[in-house]
This record gives sequence, structure tokens and C-alpha cells, in this order.
Amino acid sequence: MPLIRYQSPDDSSFLVFDVLRFRVDHGLFLLKIKPLKQSLADRLEEQRDWNLEAMKLFQENRRVAACLEWLESLGDDSEQVVIPDLKDEPAIDIVANRLIGEREYDRVFCTACEVEYQAGQIRLEPWAFEEDGVTVRGQRSLCRQEHIIHVQTDELDVAEIEFED
Repeated sequence: MPLIRYQSPDDSSFLVFDVLRFRVDHGLFLLKIKPLKQSLADRLEEQRDWNLEAMKLFQENRRVAACLEWLESLGDDSEQVVIPDLKDEPAIDIVANRLIGEREYDRVFCTACEVEYQAGQIRLEPWAFEEDGVTVRGQRSLCRQEHIIHVQTDELDVAEIEFED
């Protein structure tokens, strides 16, 4: 099966932080199709009985279904690396963090050191970052040169805002 090239977008929750202190050199991951398809199918199954229009998830559900259909149409050429169209990237973004955190990819290219690594060569570690009353916790992936190539946000805490009476 071909591999899907994926690079995580900048997470908007990190925009509150000083970029010089919190840097992510987004790696280029080659995702395995089988776990990617399974994750998208699981997402569709999870939403099967939901009122998608009321929850404002109708468009997301359609994107996930279309992306899954596209993945199923790909051939079996195992040497091929496929770059998804822009219309499929939002659906892949929904499930990619978990797949990367579980090392369900073939290899990754670190854009900072320009080296390709196998999934088993990437170190995963929990992390937390705090600035101006905002705390982000999650997991990050580091290459052998200690570049942060992916960040998964699991929790975001914002200090309560007190209003004057």
C-alpha cells in the first residue's frame, strides 16, 4: 500500500506563546494507509447516530467520508508516496495526531536536521508549557537531534477571568 505524506499544521493554541521559546520543526510523516483508513472509519462510526447538523459536524463528516473513499481508491504500489489534495487534509488532521502518537507511520523526515527516521527512532515524551496563565499539556515527538517534529495537545488550561461587578 502507498504511504500518505502528512505534515501537521501549526496548532492555533500555540499562537499565544513566544515562538522563539516554543518551536516546532514540523516533520514530514509518511502515514500508513491501513491505520489511517481505520481511524477515519472509526470516526464515521462514532458519529453515525449523532445529529451532525445540530452539532455543526455535517461538513466534517462529509470530508471524512470523502477522504476514506479516496484512500480506498488508491492502488497497492507500496513504493508510492501520495500527497493528499487540500480537500483531504482537514480529514487527515482529525486523526493524524493520535496515529503519530502511537507511531502508526512508516518514517518521518525532520525538516530541521534534514534526516529521515524510522518510527522506532523517534522519542516520545510528555510535556507541558505555560505562559501568561495558559498551560498546554500533551506529548511531543523528538528526532535523534532533539528537534521537536510533532506536538500533540491533550489538554489546554486557561486561567479564569474575573469580571468586576
